[in-house]
Amino acid sequence: LLTVADRYRVRLAGDEVPDIQPEEFATPQQLIAYENRMRQKLNDYAAELNNSELMRVHNHDTRRGPFRATTEETVWHIVNHATYHRGQVA
Repeated sequence: LLTVADRYRVRLAGDEVPDIQPEEFATPQQLIAYENRMRQKLNDYAAELNNSELMRVHNHDTRRGPFRATTEETVWHIVNHATYHRGQVA
């Protein structure tokens, strides 16, 4: 869940998508530290958004293939994707 949100954030920001592997989180503490860093970056990005940026269209090249969405639609996708998988876990 965390790496997907981070990959979408960097796509929106125009940065290179990191290739983070589950093996990088050998302990719960490493995962918690990564989550803290990722959440801060996502919060910082969201704080800078304005109406113009929310309407900007992005072409996303994902592991599942390409898709096109506005920044706003992509942010909703990040939120809903996590909700969907948390529901699966529950």
